[in-house]
Amino acid sequence: MKLFGLTFISAAHAAVTQYNDKNGNTITIDPGCPTLWPKNQDPDTFLPYWKKECPPIDLCYPNLAQNVGTKPYNARCKDADGNKVTSPDCCTIDYKVKSYCYGFCENGNASNFDDKAKVSWRCSCSQSKGCWWVIQGNNFNDLVCTPCFAAKKLNWTTSGTKQADFNNQAPALGVNGKILSAGWVHKNSDNNNWKNGNYRIVLSLSGVQLDESNVMAWDYDVLQVVSEGHGSNQWYTFAQTFIVLAPNSHSPSGPWTAGEVTDILVGIENYDEFTADKVDSGEIAYSVGLIYGTTDDDGNDIDFECALSHFGAEPGKNDMSKTRNFPQ
Repeated sequence: MKLFGLTFISAAHAAVTQYNDKNGNTITIDPGCPTLWPKNQDPDTFLPYWKKECPPIDLCYPNLAQNVGTKPYNARCKDADGNKVTSPDCCTIDYKVKSYCYGFCENGNASNFDDKAKVSWRCSCSQSKGCWWVIQGNNFNDLVCTPCFAAKKLNWTTSGTKQADFNNQAPALGVNGKILSAGWVHKNSDNNNWKNGNYRIVLSLSGVQLDESNVMAWDYDVLQVVSEGHGSNQWYTFAQTFIVLAPNSHSPSGPWTAGEVTDILVGIENYDEFTADKVDSGEIAYSVGLIYGTTDDDGNDIDFECALSHFGAEPGKNDMSKTRNFPQ
């Protein structure tokens, strides 16, 4: 049916699928969360301001466990049969403007909560932007709940970027060669895994999009290089690269004492944008992550690519709080 220029699926709380704009054009709204402003730059996917309703919250935040919108906001949202669900009925005033919803990540999903027990959202609308969910509280711009094994298990507290160094070494690596030395700060638990090579090192680089032809390593095997370009992720705007390293017979060996730092040398070649100035300014930033084991819960090799879109320049902190607009 049509109502005020909107087209609905005939169902309770049905999602808007298209509307007529001010010029009389029929605009089809893509599935998913169409109003994660300003990350979504496509004007054809904004809900019109006069709708004054936010998209279904589970479309915007997959793998979400919703709580009811009454104090103390800890009870799970359930339907009439007692099944756990996500529903506008569990928000303060459905999905309408000024409504509040509460929730957390379902069990088995990694999050960027930084130990918060739950998160709340408010439906906000403006004439220029339409309506969108605003996550409440300090240092949170958005939320991710992911079943990705690597995202759940990667430990970023081993990063020694404060001890890291950057050197231009053109003769060492062919054309425009550079060497990045990043520190792995050890914990006692590292001594339980180094002998059998039961770990992987992940170097996270923001601000650059590399592939395997750009990367080499000393004392480690380059197992994988995965990347995404500038603006390809809805949570942030900078390019991102993971360099996954596997130990070999030349890798540093323990035992180590807690707090001891091992320098990991990675060569970057044939990539003009990787400069010391950009590292110093923060346009290119990096962290060292560690994961024990080489397979996931199903015995498969760990998929690191699924974690790429969930971590940024400082993966150990709440990535979603960072706003980075490079390149200008």
